[in-house]
Amino acid sequence: MSPPVFDVLGVGFGPANLAIAIAVQEYNSCSAGTSPPSTSFSDLGGLQNELRGNDVTATPDASHHRSASPSKLKVCFVEKFERFKWHPGMMLEGSRMQISFLKDLATMRNPSSTYTFLSYLHNLSPSRLLSFVSLATFTPTRSEFADYLGWCAERVEKELEDSDSQIAYGEEVVFIDHVPNEDGSAVKLLRITSRCIRTGRIVHRHSKNVIISVGGYPKVPKLLSVPSVKSTGRIIHSANFLDRVDNVLGEIVESFPQDRPVRIAVVGGGQSASEVFLAVQVKLRLIMSHLGKVAKEGMRPTVELFIRGMSLKGTEESQFSNEVFDPAMSQVVFGLLPAARKKLLRDSKSTNYSVVNPETLETIYNTMYSQKVDEDVSARSKTPKPTSPKLVIHPYSTLSSAEIAQEDPKCVRLKFSNSLTSFTTTNDVFDVVFCGTGYGRQGWRDLVFPKTGNVDGGGLGVLFPSLNRSSFPFQSTFNESSFSLPTRVMFSGRTTPSSASSSPPLSTSSSSTGASTTASSSPPSRQSCEESEVESKSSSVQILQNYRVDLPSECHVGGNRVGFEPTIWIQGANEETHGVSDSLLSVLAVRSGEIVRSLLDEGNFKS
Repeated sequence: MSPPVFDVLGVGFGPANLAIAIAVQEYNSCSAGTSPPSTSFSDLGGLQNELRGNDVTATPDASHHRSASPSKLKVCFVEKFERFKWHPGMMLEGSRMQISFLKDLATMRNPSSTYTFLSYLHNLSPSRLLSFVSLATFTPTRSEFADYLGWCAERVEKELEDSDSQIAYGEEVVFIDHVPNEDGSAVKLLRITSRCIRTGRIVHRHSKNVIISVGGYPKVPKLLSVPSVKSTGRIIHSANFLDRVDNVLGEIVESFPQDRPVRIAVVGGGQSASEVFLAVQVKLRLIMSHLGKVAKEGMRPTVELFIRGMSLKGTEESQFSNEVFDPAMSQVVFGLLPAARKKLLRDSKSTNYSVVNPETLETIYNTMYSQKVDEDVSARSKTPKPTSPKLVIHPYSTLSSAEIAQEDPKCVRLKFSNSLTSFTTTNDVFDVVFCGTGYGRQGWRDLVFPKTGNVDGGGLGVLFPSLNRSSFPFQSTFNESSFSLPTRVMFSGRTTPSSASSSPPLSTSSSSTGASTTASSSPPSRQSCEESEVESKSSSVQILQNYRVDLPSECHVGGNRVGFEPTIWIQGANEETHGVSDSLLSVLAVRSGEIVRSLLDEGNFKS
């Protein structure tokens, strides 16, 4: 039986591709198949007007217009979770969104959509809309917003059934290659291979176009990622926090060490690390109380936060600063020269990276102040010292070594040095290490251009023999101490009108301390093409302003040069070319409309 053929297949079904599904459904439901409208927003701070210069509004690439788009799109989304989930590991009780509920999956593109957050509230039975209004807040809890996203996923799945579309949960896409034609004609379809999580069964689907939105993968500092340290099972990323924390803390408390205090490390200086810092203290105290465990005199448990900077820093969240998240900023950032783009990204870092919202900072400070009060009262009144878990912060800390503790093979010995004095400040055994160290965003590359053959081939790289895999810009790192753009991938291809930005030669950087990562290609210049050691026989591959991967129009199949018709689109991996909001919820409503509109203009819809 031949695999099913779709107009569009989405890899991943998190919020980004869920927004695409909603935009597709709204397109399909229009009697005339009207593409999503474009929207512009006011710019009170003047940032866009000052940076825009030449008009960078995206226009359809006429050279890539292949065929008339259908009145209804037949789509499929493949998701590894067995149902829709959004950051399940960080649904901490009482945690709130940091953006307005109006920046949902639809409002900024289509306020009359039935997929807005307000529509979700109104459609509950009984409606929760009036009660939410009475809260007088723009920021719902994370759990409520996650439920809204799940409601959207269930609704759009039902509505897309009319166009023979489907959402395949419980499957992980492992490979993307082409569907060969026996007559040697142009490549018209891509084959998407997925593996069922429960059974291991391999599933093949064919699609004319692919949108990859695989989200981020947890990044852990290199020293904590070595197999021996990982084998302890005590290195936990914040993405898995709620899945792991209760069991791990329970194990630690059950076998309370008699010769040393329990010590728990949290690595990272941003919002996730700060929330984990607080949550671990609360959970450890509750588990100790539940199991009737009391620390011995002088062995008070500690939860210790290791940060690279001078202190925890608050989020820059003024109205003017927030304009960096406006959807139109993606076009503005793309239109800048690389040096200007690099500076803008650095300047906007305080809105999103290694920063903590004021409410969380206040809670941490108040908690630590209360600790000090308790200690001082105990000292003055000569009463027993406090034994409940204590919060401790270590500024300017750099992890210099990690190994299995000889004292206890389940634990880890960590050594930290002070980045200003170079002195070793910590060299101790920790019972567990939690990492709030961000996410990598370049997982899509392993699907499209795998390092080695996977499953049954070499990905799309076999179609383009001049592609130099070693030059691919993997894991350029955005961290507190350095930030640089990656080198370009080079292979034989055409240059399209919408990719005419320039760039000097670029370099990559990496960090072992595990910061939040988003790396993406950056438009090359004639100079960089002449000076790059890998490009003398090729030109660069890019992700264009409209998020389409600029693949060549011809490829090599069986020694012959044939046309290449499919298109590939990337979401959430383009921060360095499209701005700091690329991986955030803020732009999803508008960006999904832009991508669907560009897909209808430039996609492959030939039968």
